Amino acid sequence: ATRIYSVSILVAESIFRICTPALASQCRLVDRVMITGSTTPMELYVIDVDCAALCIEPAPCVQMKWTPQVRFRLRQFLTHEKTSLWDNNVQISSLFNSNTEIIAMRRRYTKPFFHVFNMGYQNYVL
Repeated sequence: ATRIYSVSILVAESIFRICTPALASQCRLVDRVMITGSTTPMELYVIDVDCAALCIEPAPCVQMKWTPQVRFRLRQFLTHEKTSLWDNNVQISSLFNSNTEIIAMRRRYTKPFFHVFNMGYQNYVL
């Protein structure tokens, strides 16, 4: 479905409803669709990010021997990083204003863009 809407992140209404208000405010309603077998339409939201706005850094020229011990330590590190984001004190919505990569990916989505999109969407749903 992301290809149909030409977006990177598509969010179903059920996920949108469990988001915090701050995170939900980062989502943009793009459509209402009928799912086979359902009698009510489902809203689809998008989190606007332009992944092409990021520069890919070249890999460092470090020769590392990938032993089972090194792989295990790396897995532990990545698990710790992932787990830390699930902490109740972490506000994902705050990353939209503080994370340089997210700011760069959202730079092309300006207030005029949202204004024009809103006008078009209102005409689309009427």
